[in-house]
Amino acid sequence: MRHLLLLTCLLACLPCLAKPGVSLARFDNPAVEQAVREAAAEKPAPPPGGADFSGGDEARRLDLAFKDAEVPDCLHSEGLKRQPPVILFVPLSGVLALPFVGIAKLRGKCK
Repeated sequence: MRHLLLLTCLLACLPCLAKPGVSLARFDNPAVEQAVREAAAEKPAPPPGGADFSGGDEARRLDLAFKDAEVPDCLHSEGLKRQPPVILFVPLSGVLALPFVGIAKLRGKCK
């Protein structure tokens, strides 16, 4: 229905573009007013693939909070996110970070 309304408005405006002296009073046509009323009364179509159950912004924040609260596995990339391997403000990585994995496991910072 919206495409029909757009097409109607476009066809109504085409003569105005050809003749610059013509006013836009053609939009006062009762048929155009009826088409606008019908388009406004029309319910929006459901999104393709069914209903949208994303939950919005609150659901995204809750999902991020759950992911942040989850205790990570020690041997995965997020294993040391709660106990970073740092000595005197010097970050360690690779083989030098291996002792921190054991310490994180003993402290319960990872599974």
